[in-house]
Amino acid sequence: MIDLLSIRTPQNLVAQVRRYAQRHFSADLTAGFTVAVVAIPQSMSFALIAGLNPIYGLYTSVVTTIVGSLIGKSPSLSTGPTNAVSLVVASTLAPFADESPDAELARLFTLTLLVGLFQLAMGLLNLGDVSRFVSNAVMVGFITGAGVLIAVGQIGNLMGVGTPGAGDAVTTVYHALQTLPDVNLNALGIGLLTAWLVVGLRRTPLKAGASLLAVIIVSALVPAFDLEANGVRLVREIAEIPRGLPALTPLQPIDIPDMAPKALALALLGLVQSVSIVQSLAYTTREHPEPSREFIAQGAANAIGAFFQCMPGGGSLSRTAVNVAAGGAYARRGGGIRAGGGGCARVARAPRRAHPDAGAGRPAHLHGGRYDELAARRAGVAHRAHQPHRLPDHLRRHPAAAA
Repeated sequence: MIDLLSIRTPQNLVAQVRRYAQRHFSADLTAGFTVAVVAIPQSMSFALIAGLNPIYGLYTSVVTTIVGSLIGKSPSLSTGPTNAVSLVVASTLAPFADESPDAELARLFTLTLLVGLFQLAMGLLNLGDVSRFVSNAVMVGFITGAGVLIAVGQIGNLMGVGTPGAGDAVTTVYHALQTLPDVNLNALGIGLLTAWLVVGLRRTPLKAGASLLAVIIVSALVPAFDLEANGVRLVREIAEIPRGLPALTPLQPIDIPDMAPKALALALLGLVQSVSIVQSLAYTTREHPEPSREFIAQGAANAIGAFFQCMPGGGSLSRTAVNVAAGGAYARRGGGIRAGGGGCARVARAPRRAHPDAGAGRPAHLHGGRYDELAARRAGVAHRAHQPHRLPDHLRRHPAAAA
């Protein structure tokens, strides 16, 4: 496991890196590259939803992913721009549309910084434990709603008719129904074929790279059949993909008192999103969630991202799901680096696995995320103490004696 917060000496770091490289790097590399392929167009589209240049979505998918992965506890969570956060950013910046481009960007980066500072404060105050009192129904409802928003937001792209911009789900569906006669069958066929390949390949020995293979196969079909000339849009048509990584940029905060309430709302939205994803995956990935640490990780990602031209981000449901499905969240125990887009390879982390004795009829007892054998032994003694008394063999053979 590579966990920066547990490193005390250079030798410790070298040992963790060597152990990680020997056991889990290859599986994580496949999962990371798969998520990166998905993250590039997705991050650009989320920036467009927020009314921004797509370049800021790409920068966010790189910087916040790296910082969140290095500091956060969850090995599965992928941090970056999200649909829900982008919608709120769009509504926050809409009243200032008449400002100069420089002032608008300064306001955006100020918003990102404030979001990160609020999240950091909540994490340092250990307010993550409050999320434990949120009912499971709320978490399921939030995850379901986020999934619906993601699916609805892609209807126009699937049909090849585009999307109405920063509209809500009802507007998007209405726009799709209006443009139903204009559906591009080539684009629809490509989308459905990709989905079919992802589902089908997961039932084969190639399931670890199902998403990546589906993207590669379908991408090869587009130039082979000249589908671009028949209405199938490519990523480069959304906006030009910049070369190079985001540079450190001096931040000029603007209108902090007015932006603070909006930043607080965004901070809470991002935290609820991230914690709900982590908790929903806890059973599948055998993770032990630490909400306060995730608060700190998300806060640090946004606060640092503000100095690298990033928009506010949070835990991404879609990219986390791709990461888990691609095998990255199962093949490794600890922290890695997930960097998305811009040519950065995403190397993710996997959950801690239970102690080998956990499957031998008793649960694995975790203390601070580690197996506690003493606690397991005590639990075993207590368990036997509550079992019905078992008579010795010689008494069971002579019922009268037992009476």
